[in-house]
Amino acid sequence: MGYVTLVFLLLTLSGCGDSGPDAYAEGEDECGSSEAYSDYLPGLVASGLNGYSVTLVDSTPGPPEKGENRWTVAVADASGAPVPDAGLIVSPMMPQHGHGAAVQAVISPGETAGSYVADPVHFSMAGVWEITLGVALAAGASVDEAVFTLCIES
Repeated sequence: MGYVTLVFLLLTLSGCGDSGPDAYAEGEDECGSSEAYSDYLPGLVASGLNGYSVTLVDSTPGPPEKGENRWTVAVADASGAPVPDAGLIVSPMMPQHGHGAAVQAVISPGETAGSYVADPVHFSMAGVWEITLGVALAAGASVDEAVFTLCIES
């Protein structure tokens, strides 16, 4: 077997995707163990190390899917008060593959104080994604970041 053929076979066998309906063990889905991520529910909360929290109020579609999604989030400080006029950066990352999203979400104010709409939150493929929401105050200083780990299905 030639070197090129061997490399091709190794790359093919280690690629993304499943191997059919029996590819996952009981209790697993296309993302692997369900302990590796949170189940999507409106109201899911992620807390940062500095006490700020981000609530995933809603996702359209819900649960989030491969492709473009629209998220509404609410940001609160350590006392639970809404944080109006925060700067947010949404950074989806697929840790298993070492890549992020090619599309940057645009952030706009939501309907209530401390709420924001991120559109599009883009997921290029199915699998486990870590979505980091960086929070900055109006002065531009980063104060915290919260991470949601979700299974994005095709």
